Amino acid sequence: MKVFYWEEISRNNAVFGDFFENCKESSIKKRFLQGSALAVGGFDGCHLGHQAIFSRLFARKEMLKGVVTFVKPPRALKEGEKFSGCICTLPQQIEFFDSIGLDFVLLIDFSLDFGRMKGEIFLQFLYDFCKMRFLSVGSDFRCGYKLDTGCAEIADFASRKNVKTDFVDAVCNDSVRVSSSLIRKAVCSGDFNTAKKLLGRAFVLDVRNFEQSFGDENEIILKADKAFSQIMPPVGQYTVCIEALFCDSSREPEKRSFSGIVKVNPTFLSCRFSFSGVCLKVQTIKFEEM
Repeated sequence: MKVFYWEEISRNNAVFGDFFENCKESSIKKRFLQGSALAVGGFDGCHLGHQAIFSRLFARKEMLKGVVTFVKPPRALKEGEKFSGCICTLPQQIEFFDSIGLDFVLLIDFSLDFGRMKGEIFLQFLYDFCKMRFLSVGSDFRCGYKLDTGCAEIADFASRKNVKTDFVDAVCNDSVRVSSSLIRKAVCSGDFNTAKKLLGRAFVLDVRNFEQSFGDENEIILKADKAFSQIMPPVGQYTVCIEALFCDSSREPEKRSFSGIVKVNPTFLSCRFSFSGVCLKVQTIKFEEM
């Protein structure tokens, strides 16, 4: 899967096309000629509602399949310091997109200039430079300056450009509308069962960029830097699944998973699990009520 950046494509119109036209895999080149099937949105958490949107892309077998999303969720930019945090980190998002078989992701690092762009200009860009021929979005999706473009405007644009569309209704779980806000609330209150139901998988804390040090026997202390923006469970002790990178003298580093305990404190995490060998780095912590 290829990752593109908005500035990269907008400044160099040939980047997207050149990559796929020169791709060694003939099936990808063939699908590029048929255009792209795109899903557009914030997609924080890639929850069940988002997955319903992504699923529409895979019905378009003849086209490239891609997602257009943001480096940071739009809500984070809107709410500023009041924002509770992202459900997943950008690397986790990209890994998820890759795991479901997308061909590419286009990442937008929101700026004032981008915020002033009218919705139709944005759609025209996707049509011209990403060869958009199919678009899947949520039925409440809006984009453009002052949110000037919703499903009605998208449908009008699509009819003029012969672009197929699919406006996907919200997904409900146990009569509850799946949303990123509800998942954040669940994680921040320690309700991991609800978070799992809405995400379709367990909540995972990405600690790859945390500062790591060793405490007493089988204890690892993790501290986040100021740039860390993922939501955190409430202070307390939890039974978790810990994935860590280990190194043996005779092998390349490998990931291993362990059952363990994590203590969440205001400024650091304390992980305790039984291991032998050289633990290079704790990678992720999966929170899942048993």
